[in-house]
Amino acid sequence: MSTVTGIDVAKSAIGGQGVFAGRPIAKGTAIHQMGGETVSLATCVVRITTRQLSIDDPLPIGRFAFIALDEFSNRFNHSCAPNALLRKDSELFAIRDIAAGEEITFDYSTTLRRMFYSQLWRMPCNCGAPDCRQIVSDVLTIPDLQLSGYIEAGGLQDFIRLELPEQVRDAKAITPTF
Repeated sequence: MSTVTGIDVAKSAIGGQGVFAGRPIAKGTAIHQMGGETVSLATCVVRITTRQLSIDDPLPIGRFAFIALDEFSNRFNHSCAPNALLRKDSELFAIRDIAAGEEITFDYSTTLRRMFYSQLWRMPCNCGAPDCRQIVSDVLTIPDLQLSGYIEAGGLQDFIRLELPEQVRDAKAITPTF
């Protein structure tokens, strides 16, 4: 279920389908509550190994908890220069003003903790951003200045924020990169 009305799925230049703003969205606006079935790590592993779920699809929401995303929630693409991020467990919100017609993206690396899941999953990136990292991996692969900008914006899931090293968690951005 979307928080913002007027967001639609369409063909994306990033790849496949994406979600686009049908009207301007102001910075700070809750856009969408990611939906689907909340499952354990064990259930995720079983579904991935039996091909009921792609390894790219579960959204981590805790150390050993995931959301097997519904079809709509699964359409939000990654960007290394996103206009939205997740906060709390799974609320997507705008980190800058988003223009009508613009694709709504978030940085998938913000959902991966360093120790476990990131060792099993990496994804090549084709987002086309000027500072594209080329690989989507865990939260600590995000450049320091960009990560501190995300922290300042309140754009990390609660479980990710708690697991960041203290010096990173308490960092303040000099100039956010978005």
